[in-house]
Amino acid sequence: MNKFEVGHKVTMIDEVFEGVVIGVSQFFVTVRNSDDFDFKIEKKKLMLVDTSQLMLEACKQEIIFKDEILDHQIKKKNLHLKPDKKGVIEVDLHIEKLISNFGNRTNHEILTLQVRHAEQVIELCLRKRYSRIVFIHGVGDGVLKSQLYMLFRKYPLKFYDTDVRKYGIGATEVLISMENMKSKHK
Repeated sequence: MNKFEVGHKVTMIDEVFEGVVIGVSQFFVTVRNSDDFDFKIEKKKLMLVDTSQLMLEACKQEIIFKDEILDHQIKKKNLHLKPDKKGVIEVDLHIEKLISNFGNRTNHEILTLQVRHAEQVIELCLRKRYSRIVFIHGVGDGVLKSQLYMLFRKYPLKFYDTDVRKYGIGATEVLISMENMKSKHK
């Protein structure tokens, strides 16, 4: 059986698919394709593509470098959140609202930045004990919304689509349950 490591170039055995390994678990490998999307694939469905050790190291460094840049951009972004009169924090996750220079970013980098920003907002709201957040994510293909829903499930939150009359169909309201938060921290 192949031993996969971060930076290895892989291809699927039965499908036309190539990418670079960015994570390895017992049975699965996380692979980033040329469009910068990540896929979790069973090890038995993958095989290594021959590349030199120098190429592997370059891939590893590029992945680490891109993630460090995104983390730095998020930390620079000030999170000055204040609830409106109804106690709601509104957060627009459209990329042009988060960073000014986004034109040269890949889809993966943009998505990662948006999700990490949402995570920071949730953490801040938990610390400040705010109870309602509206994330404006837009409609698109639903990729950001599905990533946000996976993030929300990690916290003591309830979430649902917002009032269509106010936000359209591209927003999700999040309720932070203080009761659930207390029971998780006991």
